Amino acid sequence: MRRVMVLLFFVVFCALPGISLFCDEPNQNEPKRDLFFIPMASYDYLSLGVQRVHSPGLGLGIIKGEQDAPFDEVGKRFLLAVQYKPFLFQGDPAPSVPRNLHSTRFFFDGRRERHQFLAVLNAASDKPVAGGLQTFRAGLGWGYEVLRSPRLSLILGGMAGLGGLGITQPNGEPFPALPLPLVRFKFKTGWFDTSFDFIGDPSINFTIAPGRRIRFTGNMRMGSYRSIEDLIGEGVLWYRFFPAAHPLGDLAGIGLGFTNESLGFKLSSGGDKTFEIQYTGIFGVLDLTLIQVKGGYALNSREFHGDAKQNHAGGGWFISVQGMYRF
Repeated sequence: MRRVMVLLFFVVFCALPGISLFCDEPNQNEPKRDLFFIPMASYDYLSLGVQRVHSPGLGLGIIKGEQDAPFDEVGKRFLLAVQYKPFLFQGDPAPSVPRNLHSTRFFFDGRRERHQFLAVLNAASDKPVAGGLQTFRAGLGWGYEVLRSPRLSLILGGMAGLGGLGITQPNGEPFPALPLPLVRFKFKTGWFDTSFDFIGDPSINFTIAPGRRIRFTGNMRMGSYRSIEDLIGEGVLWYRFFPAAHPLGDLAGIGLGFTNESLGFKLSSGGDKTFEIQYTGIFGVLDLTLIQVKGGYALNSREFHGDAKQNHAGGGWFISVQGMYRF
């Protein structure tokens, strides 16, 4: 237990002092503000067969500098986000699985010229972090932008991974620390934007026809490798209410999409005991920037206990409401 808390302390508090590296000295002649605080709140509800899951959430984001600045104007900037979400099951999720599960996330992404600094913590369990190494994943990383142009960016580096990274010792316990690669790739044209991140788990985001009122966005990630069902993500066909030249810009829009989503937890009982619900569905979404409402129908769902698919939880429906405010 003491070892786990020391590792967590190391990840979080090594990242926080580093914020000063990305802050410029105050300039009395430059009143423009570039430090913002963004409180966030959310509520998700999932109904699958006999399963009912309520999930309220709270978070806070802090940003400094222009996050999507032109390639030749990147100086210092950072983004920090923390989030907590409980998952409250109305009935027993499965034998020996508690009704109340928790998710905690911490993310720091800082940049100074071509240098990239990252700190991440993802914990989803009945006892996040406190339940042992297997209940969280964390890492500290550095990368350098080896390719840089108006359309292309490639950052390569490494990370020190901590916690349950999927590789175990002969006694069944996870290795407490492992070296991991860090890869971040972006490519941008007038009709296609894409980014690929390999920060522990691979993920990709893309937009077809960015800046147009009708566009398509998608994202995919993969944390397990049992079958194609572990390819998690969504795609949305959007209609934005205002053109890019409008004073309101990209303020609001509606969309239709499909999703393959996952609720996965590492339990504190030890070993590789996991509990996961996956569902595939279609949905509609209303995006007003400060608030987003999404609801849809789950066509089918699956339950996993460890790597074994136990049963199909059935179809159902889901709703998600997210709000934020910048000040």
